[in-house]
Amino acid sequence: GPAQAINAGDGLHALGRAAIMKLSQRGIPADRVLDAVAMLDRTCLTLCEGQYMDLSFQDQLVVTQQDYFTMIERKSGSLSGCAAALGALAAGADHLVADQFQQLGTWLGMAWQINQDIGDLWGVRRDGFTPSNLLNKKKSLPLIYALENASTADKRELTNIYMKRVLETEDAARVVTIVDSVAARQHAEGRALDLVEQALLELTNLGLSQEQQQGFRQMA
Repeated sequence: GPAQAINAGDGLHALGRAAIMKLSQRGIPADRVLDAVAMLDRTCLTLCEGQYMDLSFQDQLVVTQQDYFTMIERKSGSLSGCAAALGALAAGADHLVADQFQQLGTWLGMAWQINQDIGDLWGVRRDGFTPSNLLNKKKSLPLIYALENASTADKRELTNIYMKRVLETEDAARVVTIVDSVAARQHAEGRALDLVEQALLELTNLGLSQEQQQGFRQMA
């Protein structure tokens, strides 16, 4: 339940800090360890901001694409960006290089979130009837794009559906139909690919060998 979930999250945060503290046992300078702990804590705060925005969007009828990208940058991009930067710091990179790794990690995390949103909306059966949609009314990128670009009648129908307390099977299927009518999935996939390309360009600019880049490219 929620109480134990919150408790577990607090425990995992403490474990993360403890793991970073152990870097001092591997010869990492104390000032670098302190920078890493501070980065993790700042990231956790940023992630909480993003999660707050995501939850608040469920009760808002109007959410812009810019709002969405700001949210996923905080909620999803911040964590993968932090992971990439921490790796660079632990490897001895200077802060400028660590910042570059943080940026490319952020873009990859944002692309991952868009891909997750696509999977949540269309689902395995491509009918929008997934557990996450039954439990909440997330404002994902495809839905936001549809609300901005669908016909007036379809916008009104989407709004009425999302004002319901619980979505029914036919509601979910209708949402997918409307979203498909404006090629919202293709738009979302395109934005995800844009973010991946930005991340790979940043990776290229770091001047790493092809072998050093391989893991990031596979992830992308």
